[in-house]
Amino acid sequence: MAYPMTESLKAAATLMAEQRHVDAIVAYRRICETEPQHAAMAASQVGAAYFFLHQFDYAIQWYRYAGSLGFDATMTAENIAEAEQAARSRRPQIGDIALMDDGQVLQLHGDGTWRPTGW
Repeated sequence: MAYPMTESLKAAATLMAEQRHVDAIVAYRRICETEPQHAAMAASQVGAAYFFLHQFDYAIQWYRYAGSLGFDATMTAENIAEAEQAARSRRPQIGDIALMDDGQVLQLHGDGTWRPTGW
């Protein structure tokens, strides 16, 4: 399915391309809320951004949500399978970033603690 690129989608895609994944999550979530005609694609991109942040459980949740909104079933299944495999094989590493449900951004430090960043 082709999606017309609105200004908000272009801006969110630019954030993803710049690897500003936390900012991209915020932008795509806003699209989900304000542009229902683009919510399925935007939700899938939220999942992708969480995937790149190595937050695989959140990625899977958002991929499933995208599928429930009508996003391509094959792509949704592939995305979920990839995130499930990654979740099984990867452990958090120093420097990883986590975006919490409340919007707080945490980073894993060498002492094993997650602490707020200056994001």
